[in-house]
Amino acid sequence: MPGGNGNARSGNISTDTNTNDLYKYTALMTLVFDGMEPIELGMNYIKGIVIDYKYTVNNFPIIYVTIAIDKKTENILVENQQTGAVIFKLQKYIANGSNPDLKIDCFEHKFIYVLPSSVADITESEDVENPEEVEDIVNTYTIGLAKVEHVNYSKKAINNVIRNGTVSSVIYYILDGQKVLMEPIANNQTIQYIVFPPKGSVAKALEYLNSLYAFYPTRYRFFMDFDVSYLLSSSGKITKRKGEEYTDIIINIRKKYDEANLEGMITNADVQAYVINVTSTYCTISDANMVDKGYNEYSATVTTGGKSDISLSDRSGSELLNKKAYLRLPNNNTGLLENMKAQAQLTNIAMSISTTKVDSTIFNLNKKYTINADDTFGAEYTGQYLLTHRRDVYAPEGEGFNLNITVTFNKIV
Repeated sequence: MPGGNGNARSGNISTDTNTNDLYKYTALMTLVFDGMEPIELGMNYIKGIVIDYKYTVNNFPIIYVTIAIDKKTENILVENQQTGAVIFKLQKYIANGSNPDLKIDCFEHKFIYVLPSSVADITESEDVENPEEVEDIVNTYTIGLAKVEHVNYSKKAINNVIRNGTVSSVIYYILDGQKVLMEPIANNQTIQYIVFPPKGSVAKALEYLNSLYAFYPTRYRFFMDFDVSYLLSSSGKITKRKGEEYTDIIINIRKKYDEANLEGMITNADVQAYVINVTSTYCTISDANMVDKGYNEYSATVTTGGKSDISLSDRSGSELLNKKAYLRLPNNNTGLLENMKAQAQLTNIAMSISTTKVDSTIFNLNKKYTINADDTFGAEYTGQYLLTHRRDVYAPEGEGFNLNITVTFNKIV
C-alpha cells in the first residue's frame, strides 16, 4: 500500500532580515476506516491540490485533491464513504534555504471526503472480470475534503434562551469551545434575555444575534479556518494574535518582469511586513459590486416606532442625491444602519493577484493588506484592501509541490 514522507517539525521558520524565500510543499493523506488498518497515500499518489477559501460565501475552506489509486483502494473508499475519513497533512519547506529537508507543518486535520458521482456508485465487481487484478487498475479523479469539526459546527442547532449575558459572552456560547480570534465587540451591551429560534448552524446563529445587536460599525466577517476561527469587522483593523510574526502584507505591482524581485516572498524585518512583488500581467481589476449604491440616504424605523436617518454626505455631487431607502430595524438595532453606510461608502474596486512560491500560511483575514499600484494602474488603486477570496493551487514538481496562489481583494481605503 502507499507510503508516507519525511521528517516534520511544527513551528515558525526563523528568517534573517529581508530574506527572499522560495517555498515548496509536500502532502500526505491517510485513509482511516473503522476496523481497518490506515492506508497512507504519499506524494506519488497525489497529483494535485486545490484549497478554496470563499470568505464572503462559505464559512470554511474546501480542499480538492486529485489522486491516482488502485481499484482495491478505490473500492474501500466507496464502501466506507459514510463512515470513513481522511487525515490530510500539508507541509512547507524553503527550497532555497540552508536546510530544504526541514519540513514545517502547515496543518494536519481529519476530514470527511466526498467522491465524484462517477465514482461513488462503483462496486468492486464493476469493470473487473478477475477480482485478483483490481490492484493493477489505477484510476485518477478528484475528491473533496471538509474538516470534520467544520461540518459538525455547520450542522449544530442553536435553540436556547440566554439571560443576562453580554453580546460577546453570547457569541462565545454560540461558538461553543471553538478557538476563535475575535475583534472586540464595539457595543458589548448586556442582553437581559434572548430567545434563539432553531438555527441550523453556528453561522446562522451569529447572523441572528447580529441582526439584534450589531457587532461592529462595519459588517462582521466570520470564517472557520484550519487553525482558528475569525470573527472580525470589515474595517481592516488587526486583532493581535499571540505568535504571529507580522500582521502586514505589502504587495507591489510593477510594470516589468524582474525574476530576481518577483519570485517568492520577502520577509522584511525593517518594515515589519511580508513583501510580495508581482507584475501587472498577473493582476485583474474588476467592479466589486458589493452593494446597491443607488441610495444616498437611508431612513429606518425601529421597533419602538421611532425613526433614524443617515446620509452619505460624501456624495454631494452625485446625480443619485435624491434617492432614499426605507428600512425596518429589529430590536432598535441602529448599528445595522451604520453597517449599511459603511458598506455603501466602500470603493467599487476589486483586484485579483496571482503569485508563486510564497508561504501560503501568512494569508488570512487578520492581516493588513496594502497594495502599491501607483506605477501601473494609478494612485486610485493604491491603498488598503480586504481579503475576500483565496485559491491555492498546488502542482507537483520534482519531490514537492509548487504553489500558485490567487488572492482577491476589495479596496476599503
